Amino acid sequence: MPFKAGVWPIPKARVKLPEPATSDYIIPNNATASSSAIEETIIGSFDDGTTEDFTIYEVDPDNYVTVSLSVLDSGYYSPKKLYISINSSTGSSNYYKAGVQKSINIDPKDTTLEMAFAITNSTGTDTSARLIVEVDDGSNTTVLYDYHGQLVPTWKKISMDVSSLAGTFTLRIYFYHIYAPGVTTNISLDEIKLLRPTTPYVYDNETTAFWKPTTSNSGEWIYVDAGAPKIISGLRVYWGSNVPNAFTVEVSTDATNWTPVYKQKSPPQPNSWQEIGFYATYARYIRIYLDDQGANPVEIGEVQYYSSLVERVASEHGHGSGPEPWMRGANVRLRYVSKFANIQSRISSLQRDLQKSRTVNVKHVQELTGIVQDLKELVKLLHMS
Repeated sequence: MPFKAGVWPIPKARVKLPEPATSDYIIPNNATASSSAIEETIIGSFDDGTTEDFTIYEVDPDNYVTVSLSVLDSGYYSPKKLYISINSSTGSSNYYKAGVQKSINIDPKDTTLEMAFAITNSTGTDTSARLIVEVDDGSNTTVLYDYHGQLVPTWKKISMDVSSLAGTFTLRIYFYHIYAPGVTTNISLDEIKLLRPTTPYVYDNETTAFWKPTTSNSGEWIYVDAGAPKIISGLRVYWGSNVPNAFTVEVSTDATNWTPVYKQKSPPQPNSWQEIGFYATYARYIRIYLDDQGANPVEIGEVQYYSSLVERVASEHGHGSGPEPWMRGANVRLRYVSKFANIQSRISSLQRDLQKSRTVNVKHVQELTGIVQDLKELVKLLHMS
């Protein structure tokens, strides 16, 4: 096959490669799914009849405000709600802050803080209301929501972006208003929770949490991104308790056009790793397409892929054959790792030279010929192992 600088087409010749060790697998950059179940971390539902560690937050320079907390019936869509009663005993030109606070932990995977609130008062005539939601890490305060308008007599559900935050924070939810003599302001709060999509669980290098699609229908999928087009010849998947009856592994360079490289029509072992080998192919995206999920949505804890620069050259020149995608046995890998490393270094050097010169000269051809010859010898040795 002729060589063209910058273009390395992959022929259909099958390449037999050493079986990768566990440490050879690569964690992808990110993942995209057809759908993703949402996991919740409840901060406050109040269904147990307690304030769930929420305490009074009050900034009252003139000490004119009295704040009380209670848990009452008639939540947003649950039996209970947190009820904050703020009584202003006299008037002043100063503003006060009164509400609740609680220490929370925002995980890097959390994307949304969600809650429902309502605001009423004892007169029903004061139409001015301001509610602020903020988080404070001890050094900086970030305002997540600032409502300034009329009273909110019926429940209002809000969602706030916390995707750029991670760590331990003090969450504050408070009413910010000027003193109003004899007026009691009431704030109802319910279903305060952090939300996270389950998609990132497949590349967090942990097997304790799982991506799940929102349905158990056939045709759900998830793909991982290798970051750039590479030669990929294997996949390592950690399955949860719910495994598919049938699935297909597909690859793509553009996440639009997909080519199947592996198909399985029987369930994998639950709660365990599965190594999937296929012949070297040039791709950036690797997709698990769920042909038959069974009764429940499938759980996938991790997806990792196998790639090596040496495979690219071997595939380019059509080396290797046989029914097995990998050669079995640790001795094969250990015996020739130094030869692989040497060839890989020479390929990298040649690639850099070609990128700089943008043309192919006699020196490049000679070096490439030498690399190909060494690859032939190495492949021959591997076949004999």
